[in-house]
Amino acid sequence: MNVAVIDLGTNTFNLLICEVSHSSYSILFHTKTVPKLGKESFFSGILPAKAIKRGLKALQTFNSHILQHNCDSVIAIGTSALRYAKNAQDFVDAVDREYGFTISIISGEQEAEYIYLGNKLAFDWGMQTVLIIDIGGGSNECVLCEGERLVWKKSFENGMQRIRNAYTSSFPLQHDVSQAIADYLIETFQELHDVIRAYNIDVLIGSSGPFDTFRDMCVAKNGNVLSNSSSYEFEKNEILSLFSVLLNSNLAQLIAVPGMEEARAEHIPVAVLITQYLFELCGEPRIVQSSFSLKEGVISTLIS
Repeated sequence: MNVAVIDLGTNTFNLLICEVSHSSYSILFHTKTVPKLGKESFFSGILPAKAIKRGLKALQTFNSHILQHNCDSVIAIGTSALRYAKNAQDFVDAVDREYGFTISIISGEQEAEYIYLGNKLAFDWGMQTVLIIDIGGGSNECVLCEGERLVWKKSFENGMQRIRNAYTSSFPLQHDVSQAIADYLIETFQELHDVIRAYNIDVLIGSSGPFDTFRDMCVAKNGNVLSNSSSYEFEKNEILSLFSVLLNSNLAQLIAVPGMEEARAEHIPVAVLITQYLFELCGEPRIVQSSFSLKEGVISTLIS
């Protein structure tokens, strides 16, 4: 059967359509759009009408792809922006009326579980100790694994959009703003710090999102052809050099970096600060990008 999975994130909506059997799957189509559903809601806790309109318009496009692929099932997942919007049900009801999708708004713990399962499909880390990080607009999901064993998982409500709302700044980020964000990360990631101090982290896995863009930019800089591989390991000097460029560029320069998605440019410096913080916290492990995340995790539950 053909299954469509929609990940309704704070900034980005992702659509994945797969042909699924009892034990395997094949990807038929995937796309994304950036309606920024939660951009204005974190201060007020309310999704404004214009955000709901943007979200519905994005799903109209998705619905055309779903109909084209004759999907037997649509699984729509709401995350941080919908978890914390007091009027989330207004959006859920509107989507149901317009397209017949039933949105399930999941907890941060369930989101982290799906991200873990998705990354297991993308990257075989063997017996290594890994920290998976999914950097989102509203939340950041962290998963700690020792080999096959999931040790700990948690969703932190300190995503990129929340940080940008709280620490407004021009580009490049001023030193005092960068320091304030660093202090905020130390404070909000305290539980993560307490958990991983007992482990030697071999690999930091960046799950989709900004890490896809980091990969695209590194590949473009190196003049390589982007492969279809579901993972990519960064050279340490390569990724640190890229981060230096991204933190010292104005918005026009960010947009002009080869491989940059224009819709992601305004959030990339914050994503860099989060990644740098985790890289140093974990003792500078290898960094691997994974193209898979929540939506692939949902598919994993259907074939296991």
